[in-house]
Amino acid sequence: MKIKSECIPCLIDRAKFEADIIFETEEEKLKALVEIMRRISENLSENSVPAVLGTIRERILMELSGKKDPYKELKEIDIKAAKEILGVAKSFYEEKQSLEALLRIATTSNSMEYGVRGHEFNAAEFKQQFKTILNENLVGNLDKVEKAFSKYNKILYLLDNAGEAIFDVFIAEELKKLGKEVILSPKSEPIINDITASELREFAEGFEIIPSGPCIGVILEEVEEEFKKLLFNKEYLIFAKGMGHYETISEFHDKLKGRIIHVFRAKCESVSKEIGVKRGSLVVKLVV
Repeated sequence: MKIKSECIPCLIDRAKFEADIIFETEEEKLKALVEIMRRISENLSENSVPAVLGTIRERILMELSGKKDPYKELKEIDIKAAKEILGVAKSFYEEKQSLEALLRIATTSNSMEYGVRGHEFNAAEFKQQFKTILNENLVGNLDKVEKAFSKYNKILYLLDNAGEAIFDVFIAEELKKLGKEVILSPKSEPIINDITASELREFAEGFEIIPSGPCIGVILEEVEEEFKKLLFNKEYLIFAKGMGHYETISEFHDKLKGRIIHVFRAKCESVSKEIGVKRGSLVVKLVV
């Protein structure tokens, strides 16, 4: 997905949000924001991909702060919150016993995101709203998604945020019970609040884990070679969580048509407009 005008203030808003978390003094915050704006402007064009610029932003913040994982504490809060409401998701699935129920859990859990312009997230409030969000309208092409799941037995599951990974592991376990072979793909290193391979291994027993790389979404120039082979292996259905994966993978959709499903809550205006849905929608869409 190419950058939209709305993406530019969003990139800056998130930089400010994170600078406030990471740095203590106004001098440190200003220095970081100036450097971020300088480096982003050097890489900015009409053909830029927002998630690539976001990756640049994150690396600058880590470099200047000396913190390898600035979101560590927030991720721990989200994982704790997710564990506390996982039972609601399990009960929802037990009642419905359908693929759609798993997809609803997957999209609802993608609400767990910080610093997105116009999208407010609070772990405590999310616990209260979770059941309501599960029953919101699901948009996309559910019929085609269900046919794709029937066609493929192997699934490459691209994970997103740390808290929602608790739900993703549950979903993957249920898919395995349905006879699917599931490979989980987190990040190889910390980047925003995405789950890393080392974090995932703490609660994802019995799964093959193959990291995608150290960046937001999938930047082909930076992905792990083993992951790249799986991504372009036509035997695998790709289940891609989150807007970062949509922003980056949409740049090479032509190579994955018919076997990649994007799953996310449309939290930002640019992505919502790109796919033609209302902001805040729960999206499950097979690229055809």
